[in-house]
Amino acid sequence: MRSTYVSLSALLVAISFVSAGNGLLSVFLAVRMTAENFSTGLTGLVVTGYSIGFVAGSFCIAWVVRRVGHVRTLVAFAALMALACLAFPLSIDGATWLILRIVTGIGAAGVFIVAESWLAAKSPPELRGRVFGVYMVSQKMTYGGGQLLLIMGDPMGFAFFM
Repeated sequence: MRSTYVSLSALLVAISFVSAGNGLLSVFLAVRMTAENFSTGLTGLVVTGYSIGFVAGSFCIAWVVRRVGHVRTLVAFAALMALACLAFPLSIDGATWLILRIVTGIGAAGVFIVAESWLAAKSPPELRGRVFGVYMVSQKMTYGGGQLLLIMGDPMGFAFFM
C-alpha cells in the first residue's frame, strides 16, 4: 500500500500545486474585476467562463489522450492554463478575460481528467478508493489554501497572474 502512494506522490503533489493556483486565480480574478470596476454581470460571466471551459474541455480530452498519450496531454493542458494566466494582464477587458477564463477551464479539465485517469490506471483495484480519497482531500485542501494566498500580495499588481 505504501509503495502505491509513494509511486503516485509526484502526481498528487503536482496536482496539488495546480489546484492551489486554480483556487488563487478563482478568488483573485473576482477581487481584481471588482477593483477594475467591471459590472456585476460581467464579473459573473467571466467567473462562469471557467465552468463553461471545463465542460467543453472534458469532451475533447479522450481524443487528445488517444493521439498523444497521458504525459503529453497533461503537459499541454497545464501549459495552456499557464499561458492563459500570463495573458490576463495584457488586456484588462471583460471579453478578453471571459475567453481566457474559458481557456483556463479547458486546461483545468485536461489536467484533472488526465490526472484522475492516470491515478485509476496506476492504483491497484483494492486501493483505488483510498487513492482517490487522498487525491480528493489534497485537491480540495490545496484549492482552499490557494484562495488564502490572496492575503500575501497586492491584487492590483501582476504577481498573482504569474
